[in-house]
Amino acid sequence: MPDDIDSMRSFMIQLRKERGEAVVASLVMEKLGGISAPVVVIDGLRSEEELEAFRQVADRVLLVLVVSDLQHRFQRLSRRGRPDDPKKVEDLRRRDETELTVGLEKLMSREGVKITNEGDVEALKRKTIGLLRKQGSTYHVFS
Repeated sequence: MPDDIDSMRSFMIQLRKERGEAVVASLVMEKLGGISAPVVVIDGLRSEEELEAFRQVADRVLLVLVVSDLQHRFQRLSRRGRPDDPKKVEDLRRRDETELTVGLEKLMSREGVKITNEGDVEALKRKTIGLLRKQGSTYHVFS
């Protein structure tokens, strides 16, 4: 797996070209195996094809768009410290542009629920749990 932003971007684009737009969803489903849980949250969908792949195997899929401004996201990623995290705000902006072109922009226009994430992780957890309750879902929070 590549460890810098440009290499990761190229890797993901090439992977989708070789194995189809839903390849990441397929890999996630392989990893999940036969999991049986009332709610499974999958983070990071990038295309409508990925969404449809999950809809083929799940009874119900709720699309949740979590939005945050560029500066907040950059600060969080900087603290995370993974090798493929952007080193400059401009790197994150370029990554966003690429992800929009591989299908994220279409996915973001789909019907779903939107959560604004401008606070800390606890505030996001509260919003997410509130959303699950509103949808009538049972849930378990694992840290």
